[in-house]
Amino acid sequence: MTETLELARRFFDEAWNRGRLELIPGIMAQPYRVTSLNHGAPPLGPQTHADIAQHVVEYRRGFSDLEVVIVDTLAVADRAFIQTRLRGTHDGVFLGMTATGRAVDIVLSAVFESVAGKLTGHTVLVDMLGLLQQLGVPMPAPGAPPNAAPPSPQ
Repeated sequence: MTETLELARRFFDEAWNRGRLELIPGIMAQPYRVTSLNHGAPPLGPQTHADIAQHVVEYRRGFSDLEVVIVDTLAVADRAFIQTRLRGTHDGVFLGMTATGRAVDIVLSAVFESVAGKLTGHTVLVDMLGLLQQLGVPMPAPGAPPNAAPPSPQ
């Protein structure tokens, strides 16, 4: 296992699953680069340890039983690919939505990079459409203009 893969595993196992946010400075450089491949995601710019911790807190607040399961990995030199499943019950506020009580199970894939024993950044793709659908968020009708109201539930 490469150092990058080990650091990325610790990030998911310790910070995401156990809420041990105090470990972030020991495994991540600052500033830290996050690039989202999600459609329409704004560029984040350099992230601080506090920014990364806040992101984890937002998910853990919305899904108190959140579990990140590592499904697949591949590591080469200073890069590591990790595919995960994020599972949990929406029992708190998340993305401004009050708890729905719905279970979610989505895929998150990321490529991490490291230098000198610390993660320096990652590029991530999260199944946000699947997440929103599982939370029951109404979606616009196919072919509708981008600002169209979603269809009314029947």
